[in-house]
Amino acid sequence: MADALRVMLPPYTGQTIRLYRGEGFRNRKYHTYGLSWSSDEETARAFAETGLWRTTLGGSMLLEATAPPEAIICQVLEADDSYLERKVIVDRRRLRGVKVVERFNQLGFAEFGQFQESAKK
Repeated sequence: MADALRVMLPPYTGQTIRLYRGEGFRNRKYHTYGLSWSSDEETARAFAETGLWRTTLGGSMLLEATAPPEAIICQVLEADDSYLERKVIVDRRRLRGVKVVERFNQLGFAEFGQFQESAKK
């Protein structure tokens, strides 16, 4: 998928950047991270802390990585970033120094629903 996106999307021509991602424990364990990362730590923390990753086995975590230019497939332009996530599409195979910044415990679906409701207040 990453190889195909590299052909279809406008290329990245910038510098090395620090990226963040909210991710589930299993994907961290097997290094099977998703393609979408954020240059904004708080955006990624929200995905880790309040997103569905909390319901996966082992819970969720906030990851940080160094993304050299060859790891970055495309940086989403601000005009196209409708949720203001500061999104960057990466090839996980080329990321460097992926580390866990913060962990969030696993929640059952009922707990997750209650957590979501209390977060809205």
